[in-house]
Amino acid sequence: MKKRSQITQAAVLAVAGLSSLTAMAETATVSATVTVDNSIDFTATGTMNFGTLRAKADNTGTNCAYLTLVANPATTTLQSTAGANTTANCGNTGGSTLQAVGGTIARPTFTIGGVAGFTTLAVTLPTEVELTAALAPGAASFYLRDFTAYKTSGTPGAVTSTVQVDGTGAATFVLGATLATDGEASTSGYEDSIPYSGDIEVEVAYQ
Repeated sequence: MKKRSQITQAAVLAVAGLSSLTAMAETATVSATVTVDNSIDFTATGTMNFGTLRAKADNTGTNCAYLTLVANPATTTLQSTAGANTTANCGNTGGSTLQAVGGTIARPTFTIGGVAGFTTLAVTLPTEVELTAALAPGAASFYLRDFTAYKTSGTPGAVTSTVQVDGTGAATFVLGATLATDGEASTSGYEDSIPYSGDIEVEVAYQ
């Protein structure tokens, strides 16, 4: 009888010991969070400047002259070449004229920042921008077409439809375009010594 009591006691102690081990397990809870930031730090400085030009529009229409500001900064003078969009809008030169007289050409600079390193972004350039003289309503316009971009940071090179940032999430590129005289049937010519201007919008976006 005493032996059976000892066995029963041992079993109770074993169960008690198991209960003690189970009581030592605890649960801790933490939160999982994430912050989304799809913004791009995209800024522009400077202006696109073709300098001072001699210009004459051909009022018969579809005839225009043009000069190109090449995006690559290594090219320091305006060129007489043009892309497909310009040539499609300019049937012939006709009586139009566009010649560089002086001044300083300049390219606007676009800077990207605040994105993950080595991200590739889509770049969208304008198709056409009209330059008008606010001080001379009704005067002939100029047109910017065939925009091009050139990356000046990291490994320099032409930008087609995309640009890749560096390891710090930054990239810089400049802009070029072709300036053409008014190819429409215009009743007025160009005015001397007043500025012709227009807004150029460039977009970068995640692919």
